[in-house]
Amino acid sequence: MDDWNVESMAEYCKLSVGYFSHLFKKRIGSSPMKYLTELRIEKAKELIATNSMSLSNIAQMTGFNDPLYFSRVFKKTTGIPPKEFQQSLLTINTPNWWDE
Repeated sequence: MDDWNVESMAEYCKLSVGYFSHLFKKRIGSSPMKYLTELRIEKAKELIATNSMSLSNIAQMTGFNDPLYFSRVFKKTTGIPPKEFQQSLLTINTPNWWDE
């Protein structure tokens, strides 16, 4: 939820931005911001699956101040928009009473 960026991460580690980015990519295998974005989207998927909160609230809880930007990043990362992801979970978890 915090407003992390490469500068704040480097400052937290008491390293220069360049050196922090270099070490991070060397050890983790991706850039700090790409890794953070992937973590945020994974958390958003978890929240969508386990909560009845609005997508706007989930976006804010996972560090995205703009719900539209959250939707674009979610779709770019997962291949589907968050609303479609949410609806697919509802379809999977809802029994088809009329088919019985």
